[in-house]
Amino acid sequence: MDLSKCKKSDKEMSKRITFIIGSLRGGGAEKVCVTLANGLSEKGYQIDLVVLNLVDAVRKSELSSKVNLINLGVGHTRYALPYIWKYVKCKRPSIILSFNRQISVLLALIKYFIPFKLVSRNIIFLSVAEAGKKGVWHGFISKLLVRKMYPRSDIIIAQSEAMKVDLVEYLGIPSNRVVVINNPINQSIEKFCDENTLAEQGVGQPYLLCVGRLDKQKGFEYAIQAFSGVAHDHPELRLKIVGKGPEEQNLRKLAQDFNLADRIDFESYQSDLIPYYLGAKATLLTSLFEGFPNVLIESIALGTPIIAFDCPSGPSEIVIDGVNGYLVKYLDFGMMVSSISKALTKAWSLEDVIATSKRFSSEFILSRYEKILISI
Repeated sequence: MDLSKCKKSDKEMSKRITFIIGSLRGGGAEKVCVTLANGLSEKGYQIDLVVLNLVDAVRKSELSSKVNLINLGVGHTRYALPYIWKYVKCKRPSIILSFNRQISVLLALIKYFIPFKLVSRNIIFLSVAEAGKKGVWHGFISKLLVRKMYPRSDIIIAQSEAMKVDLVEYLGIPSNRVVVINNPINQSIEKFCDENTLAEQGVGQPYLLCVGRLDKQKGFEYAIQAFSGVAHDHPELRLKIVGKGPEEQNLRKLAQDFNLADRIDFESYQSDLIPYYLGAKATLLTSLFEGFPNVLIESIALGTPIIAFDCPSGPSEIVIDGVNGYLVKYLDFGMMVSSISKALTKAWSLEDVIATSKRFSSEFILSRYEKILISI
């Protein structure tokens, strides 16, 4: 980390915004971070994108050359306080947009000594995520720090209305300090849509699509179970699971248990998801909880209908039943199977599906962020 040039002119400071995030791995938060950083830099803002480390930084290649990337070179948030302190003391940013609640806690501590405006983008349904933490450090101490320090953010951005309600109730903060801004569609997908005429989906061997990190939160075992419920009636149908993570071996074993190993494709992480969305009959989301699932808005932007559990939070604010997909009662296996069956036989309107994604355009979402960041 080179912080040798610490002094900035008033003119430079007026349009300088610091983004800070743990990494540039392949997750949804990282994708949104890069999308916003690129978009604001195109509008003339000087963006410092501070990352704790660049391990598995697959999103780095998507970052505009106009964005100033600063790698703190620290392995974990618990060790990051002195590194973030050094950056803030040196650069004296007036506005910091944090993409990680643990980092926001550290920034809230630093705010006691160095003044700046802190905007925290909340990426998860907080009460559910915190409830799963156990032990002394990850449980009691971590929860206490989040409840005490996270509300010191000047503004918290929630990705959905349900998330806002949860934040207000869980943290006990005024609702006017929580602003709802949905996630934007990735600009590479928008560019593809602008430059290409989308055809009807499902060309070639039909398949259902799941996208995401292979961990417990994503609930891919429910997708495999649901696929088993329709596989007999649709012998040509496959299930493609795009992503990697600690649950892969368990999921592969489950596929074998259902005698479906030869019909389920584990595709690992893919930097370009567009061909997967375009070829799918439908995109499934079976998560236990979410923030605002990018996979759903990406799918409908490319005209592919979606079928999602009504988990907290996001799907109920994206799915328009019968227009761009089906919303399934939370963890209702039978309803998921019947919804998949309906989706496979329904004649979807490509134009109608795509039209439901327009409210998530990167230009519109970027303008919402800009308004917050220049008025705070």
